[in-house]
Amino acid sequence: MEEGKNPWQGYFIGLLLFCYLIVGAGAAISIHLNYFNVTKASTLLRNHLFCASFGFTGATIALIRKYYKAWITRSAAILTESNPPFQDWSFGWIYYYIVRPWLGATLGAFVFMLSLIGFNVLQSADKVTMMSEEGKMLLFALAFLTGYSVSDVLDRLSDTSEQLFKKKER
Repeated sequence: MEEGKNPWQGYFIGLLLFCYLIVGAGAAISIHLNYFNVTKASTLLRNHLFCASFGFTGATIALIRKYYKAWITRSAAILTESNPPFQDWSFGWIYYYIVRPWLGATLGAFVFMLSLIGFNVLQSADKVTMMSEEGKMLLFALAFLTGYSVSDVLDRLSDTSEQLFKKKER
């Protein structure tokens, strides 16, 4: 690659991340304002989708931060006439940038489901209800953080499942 030039894949990813941010924020607003008949009918589905949109937005913001750091580091190296760091825009990295927000959305909804199950298990069987608005807001924030730190959440899930399902030594 020629010095100072950036590959088209990098620009594509930047545009895609901006579109993802608009989609994530737009989805959260649309779900909050109940624009869809499906979300009007089911509060549970609405909350799952809301958490998914927060997870999607959190993952997108984390990727925008990573993307920005990579380009700023490269630009600073070019300006100071040092060797710019290599930016790998291979298919694997493009796939990573495309899929990571969707993984954040899935994990955001998954965290909501696990939390809801946990809260309902702690309640007596005759009093199972949806949680308060404050509790939902906490879960929405948790969904955002889950999306923002997808790798850490997956590592934690992996560690937990290894502990739960490891074979007992005899």
